[in-house]
Parts: sequence; C-alpha cells; structure tokens
Amino acid sequence: MTVLDYSIFESTFQKFLQKSTNTRKFLAKSTVLVTSSLSSLEWNEEVDGHFDTKIILSNKKKDTLLKLAIASYELEKNLGFYLRQAIDAVCAQRSELLDVRFILTSKINRDLWLNEHLANLNGHQFFGNFMNQRAWDEILSSFRVKRLRNHSRPTDSKPQKRTIGVGYRDKGTLPKYHGVGSYVEFSESSKQFEIEQNREKADDLYKILEGFFW
Repeated sequence: MTVLDYSIFESTFQKFLQKSTNTRKFLAKSTVLVTSSLSSLEWNEEVDGHFDTKIILSNKKKDTLLKLAIASYELEKNLGFYLRQAIDAVCAQRSELLDVRFILTSKINRDLWLNEHLANLNGHQFFGNFMNQRAWDEILSSFRVKRLRNHSRPTDSKPQKRTIGVGYRDKGTLPKYHGVGSYVEFSESSKQFEIEQNREKADDLYKILEGFFW
C-alpha cells in the first residue's frame, strides 16, 4: 500500500455518512447548535460571547475516542474543532490515550496514523471491521452538543429606570402626581424652598451693600 491509502478511508467514510439518515440528521443538528453560537463560519469573525458551546461525551472508551478523533476531521470544521477540544480534555487526564492525542494534534498526524493502521489490514478487515457502518453510527452518536449561557458576560438589555421611592413599575405603586404627598407637591415644595433661599441671599447681599455705601 502507498502512503496515500488513508484516502480510502475518507471516500468510504463520506459514502456511509450519506447512507445513514439518522447519523446525517444527528450531525446536521449538532452542526447547527455549534455554528449558531458563532456570528460566522469563519474563525476570524467575532464570536458571540453570551453563549458557550460544550460537547458532552457519553462514551469515553479508548476505541470510541480514537475513532471520534479520526472522524472529527471529516465533519463540519466548527463541529470537528469543538469535538477535538472535548476529546483532548479527556486525554489530558488519561495517560493510555497517547494515540488519540497524536491524532488530535493535526490532520497530518491523523493521516499518518491511518496509513500505518490500514497498511496492516486486508480488504475484509477494513470494510468488515474498521469501516463497519453500524459501529461508526454508534460512535458518531456518542456525543451531544449543548449551548450554555455564559453568565460572566453582561446582557445587551438596558437596565430599567428606577422610580422614585418604589421598586415596582405597576400602576398601583407608581408615585402619585397630584394630591398630598404627590410628585407635584414634592417638586413645588422643593422649588419654593429654593426660591426662599435665593431671596434670603439677595436680602443679605443688599444689607451688606447698603452698609458699605451709607
């Protein structure tokens, strides 16, 4: 076999992805959940910081993580990226997952691993075992995507203006605009107090000037 034998995996993988309706729907839904938290499919665009995307792995066996890591490069790029992040977080706590971490490093390393692995398989082993349709369907459905609210980011909504002396904005608790204790009475009394103060200051100034000139 040549060093490009991993291309057999890519073409076969894409064929049975299209063949399985349930797997195709699951991956489409997962992709939508991931990309909906981004403002664009391009990584150089601004990311919506109000939500975090989290991948939940329901099966953390080595074989499942290995194949998920391999498959992640054939999925939509954002979904694949988040999936590799989730797998890498598991690998960081388990020393027996060196092969998985090697695959997660880059697609080139994934292809190198596949080339070495496929070189030791005959046709029956490849299509009957490694590329088993049912097994891959189960592996690809062994995770789910959640969009979590990022509470460390403030919302864009503007705070409501506070009312005078009350904590609610319903009609029964709004301040009165007429009558005893009303907003108008409060305003008028404050204005009257200000007028009286200014008048006293003017009288004092007049007396000072009167004494100075006379």
